[in-house]
Amino acid sequence: MSVAVVLLALSSWAGAQTQVVSIQSQAVQTIAPEDSTEGKIFLFTVGLPEAPVRAELMSAVLELVVDASSVLPADLSGGAVTLDIAPLAHSWLGGALEAADLRATTMKRTVPVGADRRVRIDVTGFVHYVRAHPTENYGLAVGSLCGSRSGRFDLKADGMGSGLTAKLTRYYKPEDDPMLERPPR
Repeated sequence: MSVAVVLLALSSWAGAQTQVVSIQSQAVQTIAPEDSTEGKIFLFTVGLPEAPVRAELMSAVLELVVDASSVLPADLSGGAVTLDIAPLAHSWLGGALEAADLRATTMKRTVPVGADRRVRIDVTGFVHYVRAHPTENYGLAVGSLCGSRSGRFDLKADGMGSGLTAKLTRYYKPEDDPMLERPPR
């Protein structure tokens, strides 16, 4: 697997950093269902390098580009569909992807029907889980996974440009920066 990591300083927060994990097309597998009434599902292999020293994760966002359509007429779909992302519960061994293959999640985004839709989805929970359980990073399933499953998505293999299919950006703040302290809970 080829993973590129970039660290950047956020100008709005002194000392804050971002870490970008590039996801190239060879890290994405497409599951084309045998039943033509179902949509494709994409499996992302997501390598997560070590966090910067003494940094605390603030959030993580997965960004990708899709063509989105619906099996429902426009008056029923409202011109939008839901893209779901779910962590895999175990290594996928092929065949159809079942609900038992996925961990429960609330990672989803409403996407307007149309071509070249840039989608940003918060995946902070996934990153926290993998950091706490590094041997359980089996990747992410992306597609119409829950509910009516009326959305159809085609992932743009070069959607992020420069040969990148997607990118995961992790936003950190230094743990010892008093200017960036969180409010009391």
